[in-house]
Amino acid sequence: MREVGTRAAILAAASILAVLCARIAAAATLAQSDTAPTTCQVGIYIRALHAFDPAAGTFGAELRLWSVCPTADKQPLQTMEFVTADAAAVLLDVPGNPLWANRNVDGTFRYD
Repeated sequence: MREVGTRAAILAAASILAVLCARIAAAATLAQSDTAPTTCQVGIYIRALHAFDPAAGTFGAELRLWSVCPTADKQPLQTMEFVTADAAAVLLDVPGNPLWANRNVDGTFRYD
């Protein structure tokens, strides 16, 4: 019975992270003044899921986020917010090329 609960928790966590990725991608489309919107590609790679706590409705996750933008003035990873996080820490921030960036994040996220 516990295995079913653990599977459900993993599926819930993966679903929440998928929604998070979709929100990040939507937020990465940034409008410019008289021209068509500039679109940045943003992705998420789930490195690890851990510390499932069904009683508290939380789980831990290690994420690698990346973005590719056509211009250097757009930096979606710098303004990103984790709305379902109780705590999130940036472990590594690699701005590198102004058009490409990646960031490793470890956090505790809430789920229903």
